[in-house]
Amino acid sequence: MALESGSYTKKASLRVIVWSAPDHNGDGEEVWEEITDVNGMVVDRRPGLDKFDRPMRKYAAPDGFVNRPGYDHVSNYVLTDERGVIQRQPNGEAVAIKEGQAVVLDADGKATILTDAREQYVFGLAHDKVEV
Repeated sequence: MALESGSYTKKASLRVIVWSAPDHNGDGEEVWEEITDVNGMVVDRRPGLDKFDRPMRKYAAPDGFVNRPGYDHVSNYVLTDERGVIQRQPNGEAVAIKEGQAVVLDADGKATILTDAREQYVFGLAHDKVEV
């Protein structure tokens, strides 16, 4: 059972946002694998393939997430509201997501990151999805 974006409940209502990891069904740009030499220098690139040798493609970021590159030019996809203002947790941190992760938003604004498929699977078993 794959975790899907939507509203979930256990004791309190939770909002879940999922950004699927790249796979052969992706609708975005193609995934490339870099080949490095012993010194760590990139010497070549080849298309990223899944375990069945199918080319992988990325998925677009979930609605509401915008890329805000950091000082080191690394992509940071953060949640924004309709005005473009970055949504922050009560502790001041921005709500960020990466490919293959899920963000669980509590009613009070606190975010929990589910980093892999196992965490997402366990969350899905422990909570009931609510159709809204």
